[in-house]
Amino acid sequence: MGPMIQQQHVTCDSCRGTGEVIPASDRCVECNGKKTISENKVLKIDIEKGLQEDKKIIFRGESNEEPGCVTGDIIFVIKEVKHAYFHRDGVHLLIQKDIPLVNALTGISFNIKHLDGRTLHISTPPGDIIKHEDVREIPNEGMPIHGSPFNRGSLYIKFNVVFPTSLGPKAIRTLKKSLPGDASESKPAGAAEEVFLEQVDKERMHRNSHRASAAYDESSDEDNDHQGGVSCQQQ
Repeated sequence: MGPMIQQQHVTCDSCRGTGEVIPASDRCVECNGKKTISENKVLKIDIEKGLQEDKKIIFRGESNEEPGCVTGDIIFVIKEVKHAYFHRDGVHLLIQKDIPLVNALTGISFNIKHLDGRTLHISTPPGDIIKHEDVREIPNEGMPIHGSPFNRGSLYIKFNVVFPTSLGPKAIRTLKKSLPGDASESKPAGAAEEVFLEQVDKERMHRNSHRASAAYDESSDEDNDHQGGVSCQQQ
């Protein structure tokens, strides 16, 4: 086997692939003939009120420049940082508030610090009863509307009613006197077996359900064995 010749294309060290060599006497002192120099430039970004997430802010023609190429753009994409208390939904804001049962029935007042630093004192109207996961609205306290910053969405508050874990006999009697619609039924005359509700034991419920399922599977297997034991002969 004779010698093998291989061709490779490599970038010229003299012209850097441009096909042009600038004499040393004519080279720019700053770029040394490279035609570009590095410089630092500060771009100021104005975040307008109400901008939505993923909104793009474009600086035209501010990307890197290369001779013979169209200069590109610098694009900034808005990303929101999640807030510990407020959740944004478009132009609206949502917060969740835990309240005890007594305040759900009799009303509540509380303070929140808004995103702009203001403190809002929020109260329910007299006689307004809040049910679990009810939502109330405060108009014009949401996010500014982009392009119309003096107009805002709404602030929505979702209430989670926290029930007491137990009540004493005196509290029970007081509630029955104060609250309408007691649905308790008296024990019927004659034979009636009295039972009491208990808290659900999830482990026991899962364990018993698993046992019942296993017993059912064993019973089904036995039935199938009996059915397949005897067959009639064909004539």
